[in-house]
Amino acid sequence: MNPDKRALGKGLSALLSETSGSVGNAVVHNSMNGASQIANLPIRCIRFNPNQPRKNINHEDIEELANSVREFGILQPIIVKQIDNSEYQIIAGERRYHAAKKAGLLEIPVVIKTVSETVSFEIAIIENVQRQNLSSLEEAEAYKKLIDEFGHTQESLSQKIGKSRSFVANTMRLLRLPDEVKQLILDDKLSAGHARTIVNSDNPLELARKIIENNLSVRETEALLKKIENSKNNGVNSSKESSSNNGRKSSFNEMMEGEYIQQIEEMLHKALKTPIKIRVKNNKCQVIIKCGGMEQLDAIVARLGGDLVDV
Repeated sequence: MNPDKRALGKGLSALLSETSGSVGNAVVHNSMNGASQIANLPIRCIRFNPNQPRKNINHEDIEELANSVREFGILQPIIVKQIDNSEYQIIAGERRYHAAKKAGLLEIPVVIKTVSETVSFEIAIIENVQRQNLSSLEEAEAYKKLIDEFGHTQESLSQKIGKSRSFVANTMRLLRLPDEVKQLILDDKLSAGHARTIVNSDNPLELARKIIENNLSVRETEALLKKIENSKNNGVNSSKESSSNNGRKSSFNEMMEGEYIQQIEEMLHKALKTPIKIRVKNNKCQVIIKCGGMEQLDAIVARLGGDLVDV
């Protein structure tokens, strides 16, 4: 088995086993086992990563984490890379960094890695995904970036993060949602489960509003979608039936315009001794009886078995 894949999901203990034993449980990819170093760095020397997949910071969560840091310190080092002689950039652990600053720490424990931009971003995503620190949209954007800019496929990405390929695909589909629906997700008014359910619907915004207004569960949302789909299918079937009826009408018209109508015209002509014309339109027919005057008309009426009218 490839040693890179064996270490996936084993955490920093797998990464740092040669130098320090078990430290924390952040998840990294084992391809980085070469150059790593544990150190305490002044917090003023640490900079943010512009490619950090996390876009939103929950300040209440940071406050809770800061309280923990004040009591116990940083239990798990953040991961950084050196960008010049005196500055380091965060790869993973931005929440711990913010909490440490809020707690008033002057220096924090770090793992210094020598990594490429691609691997740096991979580690940031993997750690956040494993910790469930990213919103569903942040996760989707991160996956898209790895595929569009760093050459990953959904399959290779699924192996990196320890998720199924279908999970990656379904998460990325959220990016197709209208901006209004995305904002509902960011505002925690719509869950990722609800969003995945409605992403392929004809009107996801309308469905999202119904979910919120009626406080629907994901299962209830699925039932609603099924009901809408069944209604749509019934409409299609009705349309097909109408089309079939139109087909039957067309067949009638074609029949009336063919040899059959000529036979009827000839039969009536022989019976009434006068020219007959049958016209067919919109599934209806009109019989035109031609006569040369009142005497011929009287004769036609007599042949039809009628009585003459005295005037």
